[in-house]
Amino acid sequence: MSQQIKRNRTQTFIAAIVVSLLSGINYVWSLTSASLVADHGWTSTQASLPYSLFTVTASVLVLFGGRFIDKRPPRQLVLIAGICYAVGLLGASFSMSNTGLFTVCYGVILACGTGCITASTVGPTVKWFPYRQRGIVSAVLYTA
Repeated sequence: MSQQIKRNRTQTFIAAIVVSLLSGINYVWSLTSASLVADHGWTSTQASLPYSLFTVTASVLVLFGGRFIDKRPPRQLVLIAGICYAVGLLGASFSMSNTGLFTVCYGVILACGTGCITASTVGPTVKWFPYRQRGIVSAVLYTA
């Protein structure tokens, strides 16, 4: 195997880990929901809805992201994911007093970004590695 291919797959793997780590900020929901209940007067039911919607939306978007990756380069999906992630995070941060708007920003827009990030990092990165190393590569990426 050439040195260029080894270098490319290492760079792709490191970039995928960094992107996955950065997108994991939304998984500290217990801190966010406690703040919504204590500081903004939400009920615990209202505070759990955005994360529930987030989980469902992100899971579904991984499927669509995988189909997108089959037809276009991963770089395009990462760009779309980054835009959705930024808009969702900014929208959620400015709408904590409005339950409906916060739920849409966090549970739908931010989840679209997260689902697309997952689809654009794991699948394409795993393809760079030989068959016997794909399991550990995907495990590390999902862990990040």
